[in-house]
Amino acid sequence: MRRFVEKEIILWDGYCYVHQQINKDRVLQVKKKHSNAVVVVHPECNPEVIDLADEVQSTGGMLNVVKESSSQEFIIGTEEGMVHRLRREFPQKIFYSIQKPRICAGMKNVTLHDLFQSLQHERDKVVLSGEIISKAKKSLDRMLSYV
Repeated sequence: MRRFVEKEIILWDGYCYVHQQINKDRVLQVKKKHSNAVVVVHPECNPEVIDLADEVQSTGGMLNVVKESSSQEFIIGTEEGMVHRLRREFPQKIFYSIQKPRICAGMKNVTLHDLFQSLQHERDKVVLSGEIISKAKKSLDRMLSYV
């Protein structure tokens, strides 16, 4: 947790298989091929990948880095949907995936229809403490401020 000194991290005994497939050797290979590109990865990546990155950012953070950077080339280390989004939102810039594009099946499990059904029928209720709600609200407010 080298870069997140002031954060309380609640660890889950699991991992993201997409981010686990991004490895140090592949990062070095892509960096060598595109030496002027800024390397941006999600914090779910392995520590050795994080150490090679210029930026370690959430989804919103990745968007901000690209938006605010004068660089025209970026090497992206996360699920392929983010690479597609970046290409769509910043067509004047160039994006390279660190790995062969991977889709996170878990992220694709929840559809808008599922969300609609849950809200319409008030099912799949999640109960949280006030403390957790307050902390989560800060994150959500920050994310929504980018919209």
